Amino acid sequence: IVEAGGPGILLGVIAALTGIGAYVLLKLFKEEPIIGLATGSTAGNAVATPAAVAAADPSMAVVATMATAQVAAACVVSAILCPLIVTYAFKILQKNKMKKLQKEAAA
Repeated sequence: IVEAGGPGILLGVIAALTGIGAYVLLKLFKEEPIIGLATGSTAGNAVATPAAVAAADPSMAVVATMATAQVAAACVVSAILCPLIVTYAFKILQKNKMKKLQKEAAA
Protein backbone atom coordinates (compact mmCIF):
# COMPACT_ATOMS: atom_id res chain seq x y z
CA ILE A 1 0.00 0.00 0.00
CA VAL A 2 2.86 2.39 0.76
CA GLU A 3 4.31 1.89 -2.73
CA ALA A 4 0.92 2.41 -4.36
CA GLY A 5 0.05 5.54 -2.37
CA GLY A 6 1.97 8.15 -4.38
CA PRO A 7 0.88 6.94 -7.81
CA GLY A 8 -2.67 6.50 -6.53
CA ILE A 9 -2.78 10.07 -5.23
CA LEU A 10 -1.40 11.34 -8.54
CA LEU A 11 -4.02 9.28 -10.37
CA GLY A 12 -6.73 10.87 -8.21
CA VAL A 13 -5.49 14.40 -8.96
CA ILE A 14 -5.36 13.64 -12.68
CA ALA A 15 -8.86 12.14 -12.56
CA ALA A 16 -10.20 15.23 -10.79
CA LEU A 17 -8.66 17.47 -13.44
CA THR A 18 -10.14 15.50 -16.36
CA GLY A 19 -13.41 17.30 -15.76
CA ILE A 20 -11.79 20.39 -17.28
CA GLY A 21 -11.98 18.76 -20.71
CA ALA A 22 -15.68 18.08 -20.28
CA TYR A 23 -16.12 21.68 -19.04
CA VAL A 24 -14.50 23.06 -22.21
CA LEU A 25 -16.57 20.80 -24.49
CA LEU A 26 -19.84 21.76 -22.82
CA LYS A 27 -18.90 25.43 -23.05
CA LEU A 28 -18.21 25.01 -26.78
CA PHE A 29 -21.66 23.48 -27.27
CA LYS A 30 -23.27 26.32 -25.26
CA GLU A 31 -24.39 23.97 -22.49
CA GLU A 32 -24.02 24.47 -18.74
CA PRO A 33 -20.25 23.89 -18.36
CA ILE A 34 -20.11 23.40 -14.59
CA ILE A 35 -21.63 19.95 -15.06
CA GLY A 36 -18.50 18.90 -16.96
CA LEU A 37 -16.29 19.55 -13.96
CA ALA A 38 -18.38 17.16 -11.90
CA THR A 39 -17.44 14.30 -14.22
CA GLY A 40 -13.83 14.38 -13.02
CA SER A 41 -14.20 11.80 -10.30
CA THR A 42 -13.12 8.20 -9.94
CA ALA A 43 -16.18 6.19 -9.00
CA GLY A 44 -15.93 3.90 -6.00
CA ASN A 45 -16.81 0.83 -8.03
CA ALA A 46 -13.60 1.36 -10.04
CA VAL A 47 -11.74 -0.31 -7.15
CA ALA A 48 -13.04 -3.67 -8.38
CA THR A 49 -11.70 -3.17 -11.91
CA PRO A 50 -8.16 -4.53 -11.33
CA ALA A 51 -9.59 -7.71 -9.78
CA ALA A 52 -11.98 -8.12 -12.71
CA VAL A 53 -9.12 -7.69 -15.18
CA ALA A 54 -7.01 -10.21 -13.25
CA ALA A 55 -9.90 -12.68 -13.31
CA ALA A 56 -10.16 -12.30 -17.08
CA ASP A 57 -6.39 -12.46 -17.63
CA PRO A 58 -4.51 -14.37 -14.91
CA SER A 59 -1.17 -12.89 -16.04
CA MET A 60 -2.39 -9.55 -14.65
CA ALA A 61 -2.89 -10.98 -11.15
CA VAL A 62 0.66 -9.94 -10.22
CA VAL A 63 -0.18 -6.24 -10.49
CA ALA A 64 -3.83 -6.41 -9.42
CA THR A 65 -3.14 -5.84 -5.72
CA MET A 66 -1.08 -2.70 -6.29
CA ALA A 67 -3.49 -1.46 -8.95
CA THR A 68 -6.40 -1.92 -6.55
CA ALA A 69 -4.61 0.20 -3.92
CA GLN A 70 -3.85 2.88 -6.52
CA VAL A 71 -7.45 3.03 -7.71
CA ALA A 72 -8.69 3.13 -4.11
CA ALA A 73 -6.39 6.09 -3.40
CA ALA A 74 -7.59 7.76 -6.60
CA CYS A 75 -11.20 7.33 -5.47
CA VAL A 76 -10.52 9.01 -2.15
CA VAL A 77 -8.48 11.87 -3.64
CA SER A 78 -10.94 12.60 -6.45
CA ALA A 79 -13.87 12.36 -4.03
CA ILE A 80 -12.24 15.17 -2.06
CA LEU A 81 -10.91 17.28 -4.95
CA CYS A 82 -13.83 17.08 -7.38
CA PRO A 83 -16.38 18.86 -5.15
CA LEU A 84 -13.77 21.49 -4.22
CA ILE A 85 -13.01 22.19 -7.89
CA VAL A 86 -16.71 22.34 -8.82
CA THR A 87 -17.55 24.65 -5.91
CA TYR A 88 -14.65 26.98 -6.71
CA ALA A 89 -15.55 27.15 -10.41
CA PHE A 90 -19.25 27.63 -9.63
CA LYS A 91 -18.48 30.61 -7.40
CA ILE A 92 -16.31 32.18 -10.10
CA LEU A 93 -18.99 31.64 -12.76
CA GLN A 94 -21.69 33.10 -10.50
CA LYS A 95 -19.51 36.14 -9.76
CA ASN A 96 -18.91 36.68 -13.48
CA LYS A 97 -22.64 36.36 -14.23
CA MET A 98 -23.45 38.90 -11.51
CA LYS A 99 -20.92 41.38 -12.92
CA LYS A 100 -22.40 40.94 -16.40
CA LEU A 101 -25.95 41.48 -15.09
CA GLN A 102 -24.87 44.59 -13.18
CA LYS A 103 -23.23 46.04 -16.30
CA GLU A 104 -26.38 45.34 -18.32
CA ALA A 105 -28.57 46.93 -15.65
CA ALA A 106 -26.36 50.02 -15.51
CA ALA A 107 -26.46 50.45 -19.30
